[in-house]
Amino acid sequence: MSNLTTAQQALSRGDWSAARHLLQNILRAEPRSTEGLYLLGVCEQAAGNASTAEQTLRQLLLIEHGHFGGHYSLGLLLSAQGRDHEALVHHDQAVALQPQQIWAYVNRGNARARLKQYTTAIEDFQHALELQGNLPEVHTNLGNALRETGRLDEALLAHEQALRLRSNFTNAWVNRAGVLLALKRPEDALQSAEEALKHT
Repeated sequence: MSNLTTAQQALSRGDWSAARHLLQNILRAEPRSTEGLYLLGVCEQAAGNASTAEQTLRQLLLIEHGHFGGHYSLGLLLSAQGRDHEALVHHDQAVALQPQQIWAYVNRGNARARLKQYTTAIEDFQHALELQGNLPEVHTNLGNALRETGRLDEALLAHEQALRLRSNFTNAWVNRAGVLLALKRPEDALQSAEEALKHT
């Protein structure tokens, strides 16, 4: 069994210390190991060491600019820090490198929505759902973006699709209530809010 495999196993069971030790040993022997750098970046991110994770992932991308995992992970890391403008560069790269990767579109859509780029966020969520339609979280994210652009009937349909997929999805019930209020349907909105309370 290779050291990389052992490190991956340590990561899988959440043993960040053991994984870090193994990966640092690998990188001392092979400083340009892209897989070693990638796994160390993931390890540091999971362990809550954001600065070290960012430095490691940037080092990886200097060696292999087209590393999907590096862009994907760095985009998530930057978005988690509220740095969505920077993150979009890496979300764009992730989508370009693996255009069939559903969550690359979702991550970019979420970043765009936080930046109030709702039209392009909608496109990302729709593309993700074309690839896999049974994702309630993505349907409700789509619904939220549609609401922000005034497309209330479509937003309502998106939240209702989320609820068809997961009937106890509290956020979808809450968001549906908000759309119903905007549509001037207060009784239906109240019913939706009551459903949300049942599932909290």
